[in-house]
Amino acid sequence: MVKVVIKRHYRRIACRFQVLIRGNGLGRMIVHKAYAHPAERLKVRCSHPDTMFTQRLVLLPFLFATFWTPHALHAQTLGAGNQFSVFLCAPQGLSSCGSDYYGQLGNTSSIDQNIAFPVAMPDEVTMVSVQQQQAIVLGADSTVWTWGQRVGTTEVYDSIPYHVPGLTGVIQVAMGFAHAAALRADSTVWVWGGGLFGQLGNGQMGPGTLSLSPIQVPGLTGIVSIATGGYHTLALRADGSIRSWGMNADGQLGDVTTENRASPVNVVGPTAIAVAGGNNHSLMLRADGSIWGWGYNEQGQIGDGTNVTKTGPVPSLANSGFTSVKAGVFHSLALKEDGTAWAWGYNHYGRLGDGTQTDRWSPVQVTVISNVVEICGGAGHSLARTSDGGAWGWGNNEWGQLSIGTNTNSPVPVRSLVDCGFRSIAEQAALPPLSAQPNPFMTEVIVQTASTKGGTYTLWDACGRTVLPATRFGDTSLVISRGSLPSGAYLLHVEHENGMRQTIRLMAE
Repeated sequence: MVKVVIKRHYRRIACRFQVLIRGNGLGRMIVHKAYAHPAERLKVRCSHPDTMFTQRLVLLPFLFATFWTPHALHAQTLGAGNQFSVFLCAPQGLSSCGSDYYGQLGNTSSIDQNIAFPVAMPDEVTMVSVQQQQAIVLGADSTVWTWGQRVGTTEVYDSIPYHVPGLTGVIQVAMGFAHAAALRADSTVWVWGGGLFGQLGNGQMGPGTLSLSPIQVPGLTGIVSIATGGYHTLALRADGSIRSWGMNADGQLGDVTTENRASPVNVVGPTAIAVAGGNNHSLMLRADGSIWGWGYNEQGQIGDGTNVTKTGPVPSLANSGFTSVKAGVFHSLALKEDGTAWAWGYNHYGRLGDGTQTDRWSPVQVTVISNVVEICGGAGHSLARTSDGGAWGWGNNEWGQLSIGTNTNSPVPVRSLVDCGFRSIAEQAALPPLSAQPNPFMTEVIVQTASTKGGTYTLWDACGRTVLPATRFGDTSLVISRGSLPSGAYLLHVEHENGMRQTIRLMAE
């Protein structure tokens, strides 16, 4: 039995400095872990960011040319990375869940979370893009923010959103593994981060090629949408042609070669209305509702019925009725005009959502869900949003990235428990952090909140199980008695009367 007593206490604002060292419990010990597919190996540290193997999520294009107006103002609201997810929910509430080893949850908690909690962000975030251990978002004021492992670095981690300086008038953002890209309203493309394979698009490549500040990619005109793969970038022009640059070892640039390109080259083949980039494959959506693909295809991620790599675009078997296309690391997803979701490629963990773990060389329908309006794919999991506002996830959930309150994998979509709290950075910065004394504790712990009018609190154990359900409180301090609580890690979530949300890790000895 857990006894909670309310006491009045006020605490002045304090600052917090985070050191990214983990133990077990809710803070996870990271080991060098190899997955079933050798390309999905997680490496904890490396000498250069470009030497870590990538994974991929690509965003739904934010702005298209006027030749296809139905997609003109569609923003990406879901992001699936390597072991974490980001959700942009109405009204513009931004939440994250999963692994927080690199601060990629953006909430300063340093705790892996299997239920999404708010990220402190500027008002009216309009777009999310997630990759590997990093997230990038676009504010309605055209500012750009990132958190997690900062692109172009190996030892800089932002556990709260970091404002990317020097960018104005941005309408779309995209996150690669070692680089990030932004599209401005003037049709210019700006890139920053590592350039080992030419990702910066400035004519330079090789070890030491790096820009921590955004630089303009020269020679691009009429760009209306961008997408990033693991180490490559795609830029869609108003006339439907595509330019690409960066890594090309598997033909992912679509110029019918396997040469890395430090400057934009033309993708051969037909015109497109949308593009998507996977780890080392690329996709396009055409105006006739067909999907074409090129690049790495060992797991069938191009969707042409084979597992043969292609250096130029070829038609997939997703040949009609499609309105959106996305790319995960080694799998692909698409959305049809009838609201059904389809997937193909690598299916370890059940990331295709068809109830199996069988690789698919041609599209299969994602089960369970209908009336889908948005999809995205990460390393080992996928996400979707339905017309009723629900968020769904399937595939790998070892770190809680599906936001279902457990760490159980699912080969079929399950509805996510998404907390879409929304507060600005300024408001969150003015909020005194939760503190707990003593922590770890033996018999009781006093948790000081910033509340003046009370709110609710919830306590979860390390597996996401509810120990104390949401309960009202009316003051500023909680005294939690140990009672029969077993030893271990717990997560206390406090939601204040004014909508502010805070979490803190408690350790019972």
